Parts: sequence; C-alpha cells; structure tokens
Amino acid sequence: ETDKDKATIVVAGEGRATTAPDMAVLQLSVVKDGKTAREALDANNKTMAEVLKALKDGGIADRDLQTSGFMLNPQYSYPTNTDGSNRAPELIGYQVTNGVSVRVRDLAKLGEVIDKSVSLGVNQGGGVQFTNDKPEAVITEARKAAVADAVEKAKVLAEAAGVSVGKIVNIS
Repeated sequence: ETDKDKATIVVAGEGRATTAPDMAVLQLSVVKDGKTAREALDANNKTMAEVLKALKDGGIADRDLQTSGFMLNPQYSYPTNTDGSNRAPELIGYQVTNGVSVRVRDLAKLGEVIDKSVSLGVNQGGGVQFTNDKPEAVITEARKAAVADAVEKAKVLAEAAGVSVGKIVNIS
C-alpha cells in the first residue's frame, strides 16, 4: 500500500491572536494650486518642507517618513456661451498634490502630530491605520492556535469514522 492509497482526512484550522496597536500610520497630503505648474509646485514644496521639518523636530525619524504619492494636474474651466452651448475648456492653472506616509511610534503623540500637520498646511488626509511594529510573535501565536484547531477537528472526524489519526501529511 502506497501513501497515495491511504485514506486521508483534510481539515482547516483557524487561530486568532490579538494585541494592542503600538504604532499608527498616517497618510497626509499637501494640495496647492497655482497659475503655472512652477507656481503650484513651489508653493507645495515650501509647505511640505515646513511639515516635514516640524514632524522631524517633533521626534519622527527619517525612516518613518516616506513619500506616498505626487501628482501635477492641469485645472480647467468649462465655460458656456450666452446661448447655453459649450465653449472649449480653458486652462486656468495647475494643482500639485504631494503625499507622505508617517509612522507615529508614540501613540500618545498622534493627536499632536495631526494637529501640527494641519496647522502647517496639510489639507488632505487618507486616514489613520493602527498597526504593530513587530507583529511576528502574535502571528506565531495565531498559527499555533490554527494548527491545534485543525488537529482537534481531525481527531473528532477520525473518532467518528472509527479510525485513528496518523501522521500529518501536509500543512498549508
């Protein structure tokens, strides 16, 4: 009898482990308009430089600041004639959006970081994500619980079928 001929029981296990977050990730953006692309870019760069300096002065490390997006978009006006018909769109300026992802490792400073950023010119945000800096131990705990759950299910099914549980053939 080969391994392929042996009967198998296939089960899925579930394991959960929780922990309190120890870090927040903010998505902050500065949006600036200008008559020219250069004017919009210069205004955006000036404001973003002030925001980044304040974040660093407030204890945010360089490794916790990462550019998360940059866009330069033309802005158009869509005028209508006096008879209601449309005219060709008119270029009226440019808009620059510059985003930064900020890891706040001291959650007690989160409100202060948001307040300071907004007061210096951050005018668009993508929300706050709470997470853990080193989740490996919690993930390991959840995996162990999932395997224990699967083994228990296999034992119940084997007993109900009147067979015994052999060695584990595959874990995925």
